[in-house]
Amino acid sequence: MAFPTLFPDGKGDPTNPAILKNVTLKEKVKHLIKFAEKKDGKWIYRFANHPRFSYWALNMIQRKQILQQTGIFLKQNPGEQHLTMEELREMVNNNNTNLFLNKLSRYVTNITGSDAYWYKAKEDLKAIIQHAGPPTFFFTFSAADMHWPELHFLFGNDRDEGITSSLSEVRRNNVINNPHIVDWFFTEQLKKFIKHWLYDSLDAKWHWYRFEYQSRGSIHCHGVAKLNNDPGLCKLSETALNGYLAENSKDNATSTIVSEGKKATEKICQYVDWLLSTCNPNPPDNGLWIKPSVHPCQEYHKNIKDSDSDYIDLLNMVQRHTRCSTSYCLRKKHNETEPKCRFNFPYETCTKTSLHFELIHSKDNTSKYKVQVTTKRNDSRVNNHQRFQLQGWRANCDIQVVIDYHACVEYLAKYAAKSETKSHLLKQAFSTIVHNSQVNTNASSIIKKTVMKTLGQRDFSAQETMHHLLSLNLLSSSFNVVPISLNGSRRLDITTQPDDRATTDSLLDAYAERNKYQGTVSCDLRNLNFLQFAMKYRLANGKLVDQPDNIVPRVYPTYSSNPKSSNFGLYCKYQLLRYKP
Repeated sequence: MAFPTLFPDGKGDPTNPAILKNVTLKEKVKHLIKFAEKKDGKWIYRFANHPRFSYWALNMIQRKQILQQTGIFLKQNPGEQHLTMEELREMVNNNNTNLFLNKLSRYVTNITGSDAYWYKAKEDLKAIIQHAGPPTFFFTFSAADMHWPELHFLFGNDRDEGITSSLSEVRRNNVINNPHIVDWFFTEQLKKFIKHWLYDSLDAKWHWYRFEYQSRGSIHCHGVAKLNNDPGLCKLSETALNGYLAENSKDNATSTIVSEGKKATEKICQYVDWLLSTCNPNPPDNGLWIKPSVHPCQEYHKNIKDSDSDYIDLLNMVQRHTRCSTSYCLRKKHNETEPKCRFNFPYETCTKTSLHFELIHSKDNTSKYKVQVTTKRNDSRVNNHQRFQLQGWRANCDIQVVIDYHACVEYLAKYAAKSETKSHLLKQAFSTIVHNSQVNTNASSIIKKTVMKTLGQRDFSAQETMHHLLSLNLLSSSFNVVPISLNGSRRLDITTQPDDRATTDSLLDAYAERNKYQGTVSCDLRNLNFLQFAMKYRLANGKLVDQPDNIVPRVYPTYSSNPKSSNFGLYCKYQLLRYKP
């Protein structure tokens, strides 16, 4: 028995094959994590509190998922299963593993939290932005898990008085000993707050966000949202940039462009001032603010008597970047002698919101500009915020407008997928395993070892482990992204008899023969290009079925539009296929 203190009588072992087989290991573990016993008037979660059980369980579940996915891969790609060791080593030595590993990585994306999973998440977000346009703003929500009274109410402490009288040590132990409740609470609270804040109050059009875990293991969220009243900030910033360049040029025939640029700049600044703020009604540096005896994040909403004082207290307690350290934000660039804050604090105060155009150097040595907003501020340390967002969430949060596509790309690289690139770890693991294997090792064993090696490449916090074990979503999106292949690849049908077809029709096959489906749908299929066809219908049991309205296509493969590229012919072919009926 691996955990005698958890199973003192030997009953309840989730790996026992005698237990009902229609219950998965994941569901069994989820039940154990939620299992609680009441002792001395307090609920004790035996399995969730154990220092090693959750990590063991997650590792077992992920290994089982990997074996399942590699099994499906080998059935769908029987050619790879019969590769010899000589062929595999030749593939590695010739650096010709990309096609093979790209195929394998598509199956690894189904393993939640893997590098391939986050790479797919980034590609999906790119597809959303390409389809629905750039978002209006980025947002971040952090957890005040040591303070939130609603959270600590669940632990049974100070049910009548909240947690204002609780010792900090009690609150800390509550968080440490109940990571599953802390993670679940944050997830559920954010889901409800997003609906109330984004959709009911700001009239959002769509959203996308993901959960992430800080160095101390606490959950937080990064996301983007598009508002219905977005005036077209990215297009306005382009107009403002054209006006700026025209004003600084020697051409006298550009007065209209300059005038339009100034109008666009003014419109952007007005919208930014409406959406967010970097002003503090009572900065602590003035010496007039008195620190409250009770942390504002520990107050129930119903107990707040003065909204303005509560807003100031929250600003000064959770929304100011007061300390810079090398372990957190201080970074030194190669051409600088002193480290600087990577968040650029402290900022200079200014009396009016304005736009600035920063010259950046591209790889092709052409001059490009990055548009930046400098917001009105009277406090050099206060972070971007929205009052309703801050007072509603009652913890540190952030909001940044998106006014150019460059900022979108930076966000994708920095927050949407912080893991390795799709095939980096697979390629490294595959090469090592192939070189260290015996000559008689079969390809199936190599493939399983390769994918298994990608596990454990980073540390998991207790809260992140619980997030996986409770089957909570790692991201949320208004859209359902559907991969669409332009090369007509078909899936191998492993259930067919010897005389039957070995492959199933792809959606491209159905589009090529769409006339035979015309009688089953009301739309005129002849006038649809392939992209429109794929967004409206999917193929199920040989029939066309309507897609939901929130479908976004993620098209592959993609090729460069550069006429000098060796794949320019394929680019032209696939562009015609996408847009020409």
